[in-house]
Amino acid sequence: MSIVKYRAFLTAVECGSFTEAAKRLFYTQSAVSRMVADLENQWGVSLLNRKKSGVTLTTAGKMLLPFIRQVYADEMRLSGVLQDMTGLKSGLVRLGTVTAVANEWLPSVLKRFMAFAPGIEYEVLIGNGDIISQWLKEDRIDIGLFTPKVGDNLNARLLHLDELRVIFPKGHPLSQYSKIPLKALVDYPYILHGASWCKQLEEGLEQNKQKIPIRYTTVGATSIVNLVREGIGVSILPELLLENDKHKVQSRPLDPSVFRKIFLVTHGEPTMPAVKTFIAELPRLLSPTSKKSENN
Repeated sequence: MSIVKYRAFLTAVECGSFTEAAKRLFYTQSAVSRMVADLENQWGVSLLNRKKSGVTLTTAGKMLLPFIRQVYADEMRLSGVLQDMTGLKSGLVRLGTVTAVANEWLPSVLKRFMAFAPGIEYEVLIGNGDIISQWLKEDRIDIGLFTPKVGDNLNARLLHLDELRVIFPKGHPLSQYSKIPLKALVDYPYILHGASWCKQLEEGLEQNKQKIPIRYTTVGATSIVNLVREGIGVSILPELLLENDKHKVQSRPLDPSVFRKIFLVTHGEPTMPAVKTFIAELPRLLSPTSKKSENN
């Protein structure tokens, strides 16, 4: 089917190599290469430059890319209409999300959804907010799980409030607090997470006229936790980012509490049954009751 070849081509462009595209699609490298070659032979144009370092679009490939994306999206919508007629037996859910959600939520969520609808396939892309927004607008994904910018012309519904927590070494003076006011942080070197959600925190600090001495900036949550554990400084991380490493340090909520908002985001109203069902079921799959029943 052409739709499979379109998908192979689009994934190769996104990944920058046939090898990485094959891993994502669960094909062999030669199969992905052959499908792209079939399109080139069929149309009589070269779509990709092939080098040892990977693949890049040719001039013709750049011109045809938006049309191929559109045809692929239309084919997927047609498939959705047919699924509506025949029931939720197959389909594809394409997700774009941030690292914390991919690491902490999706494994258990997808496990439960697969039990509910075993015929559905999934693609998961990981990026920052700007990239995920662009993927939605280009129809490269169906659903984004992240915090979109205001006025980004996307449909967003609040999914989760991810509490920000102050982290510090075990036995640190901050352990005396049950909730930590921002002014208590001015006495300690601070390790700043460079992600976009941190800008909201910085704006809050400025509004409260707090001057926190920033000693170190990075974007790796585990790196930050390890630096804090070694006494380099203190930091603030969302609970989701802290989940895997929380045993290494102590943590407390802020006073007043501050939350990172995570939304379920779409571009327009989804039409494919698999996507609509995933959206409808996601709040239930994330609920503590659903997790508890899975463990019993």
